[in-house]
Amino acid sequence: MLNGTCWEGHSLNLAGCFTYKECKYLARILKNSFNLKTNIIKAESNNDLCWKISIPAESMQALASIIGKHLVPEMYYKLYGDVNY
Repeated sequence: MLNGTCWEGHSLNLAGCFTYKECKYLARILKNSFNLKTNIIKAESNNDLCWKISIPAESMQALASIIGKHLVPEMYYKLYGDVNY
């Protein structure tokens, strides 16, 4: 589900190709349930226009506290950058 990493101020993208309406709905849930800031960004998949959600660096600490304990160590770099596990 995660595509990208968050270190040195980069954002983390949620994988998938959604409609804009679906992204707005998911972004609202992430904000209301977990107080996560999100951005909706335009993407292209197989020449089709689609949208995905990006979680900016400023919300990564909150995201890490929510999902960090559920990640296998090999995926820690997605949240914490280059770590030795």
